[in-house]
Amino acid sequence: MNKKKMQSLSKRKFLGYVSVAAAVSGFPLKGFSSDYGRDLGFPSGWGPMGKTPNPWAYDDWIVGNFSGGIEQLFNKVVVKAPSEATYLADKPTPMRWSLFSSFQDFQRSNGKMGMLVARADSIYFENYEFERSESMRFYSKSMAKSVLSLLTGFALEHGVLSNLEDTIDKYDARLKGKPLGAITIRQALNMSSGVDICHWLCGAPNNFERFELHGFLGHPKHRGKNTDQDAVIINWPYGFKSQPGTSFNYSHVDPQLISMAIRAATKMSIAQFMERGLWKEIGAEADAVWLTDAAGAEDVSSSLLACMRDWGRLGLLVAQNGFIGGRRVISDSWFHECRTLRTDEGFLRKGKIAGYDQGYKFYFHHPRDDGAWLRFGGDLGQSICTDSKSGTCLVILSASNRGGQDYRGLFETSISTASQK
Repeated sequence: MNKKKMQSLSKRKFLGYVSVAAAVSGFPLKGFSSDYGRDLGFPSGWGPMGKTPNPWAYDDWIVGNFSGGIEQLFNKVVVKAPSEATYLADKPTPMRWSLFSSFQDFQRSNGKMGMLVARADSIYFENYEFERSESMRFYSKSMAKSVLSLLTGFALEHGVLSNLEDTIDKYDARLKGKPLGAITIRQALNMSSGVDICHWLCGAPNNFERFELHGFLGHPKHRGKNTDQDAVIINWPYGFKSQPGTSFNYSHVDPQLISMAIRAATKMSIAQFMERGLWKEIGAEADAVWLTDAAGAEDVSSSLLACMRDWGRLGLLVAQNGFIGGRRVISDSWFHECRTLRTDEGFLRKGKIAGYDQGYKFYFHHPRDDGAWLRFGGDLGQSICTDSKSGTCLVILSASNRGGQDYRGLFETSISTASQK
């Protein structure tokens, strides 16, 4: 084998290892793509025969899995849509990626299955590529964490949760006397629980060994079997690597703690709470699905599926500070919390998170210092960009991390073009 081929093989192996290690991260990694499975008919499943089964690790399987196929691989619960959807008017408007290229060109070049631009009560752009359609449900990756943030705001609004400074064990008695029980809601929302786990840019990626394998994904020969996220949290043996509330460390443990508090307080599953509250109130047009572990708890870190227009409705809710369809769903005080960093939250500011050029709070990424933009983010390019000044959102449903450096420009174009109509 010549040197060039060896270098190419080494690069492909390296990117494969990186994609597995960051499989559920909301932070961007440079993708490696082919034709996204078109030549194979966009298959779905665990991946190629003879390979380690992983539904998001192989290029050719991602389009099929991320547009509904993954629902067949794990346990799931349905979030029923209400009888009437919030009206969104269609105002088709050409969107330019560059002087000579359209948003559609960007999608085809960078593996984006769907893109949508919305403002107020209107959709200005909606396009599907790679033979996807509006009836399909699209996988969230870590955008699910931002939805959990909205559910937390809704829970506080309705008295389900009392205070951000409450400890998790106030709600879930199973954590009384356990190491992670004393973590507060605020600390968990800020990815600052301090638990000793490594997920992103922090040395050996032990997230899989300490949480993912036992919590949701399962061991290779028994994917999705005998998994229990709550049990991992309750019996956490690894302790802490920093004082809670003092530093940022991206993990799945923190959102699971929030989920446990909400489920214990409501005596409902996350899916039931979402269906009776958020999904009804935003006027979703289609059923959503949460994937769950074997014990029935939703994988709140990564595994929500919804149609693109309903992802757009969630984006509009954030862009409009809790309003949609002329009614308030979540108080503006929650969005003020999401957008504003306190003096003791300086470690979350843009430029303070090692290796990352955005800020972060309450499971939203902060592309700008002023908090006007909040972004839902997930690995392999999932993104919903929202702007509170114009009320605009841009949804990008993706099969690749390619093109992430262009998201800011695409969103600026979306804001300016939609605002002129």
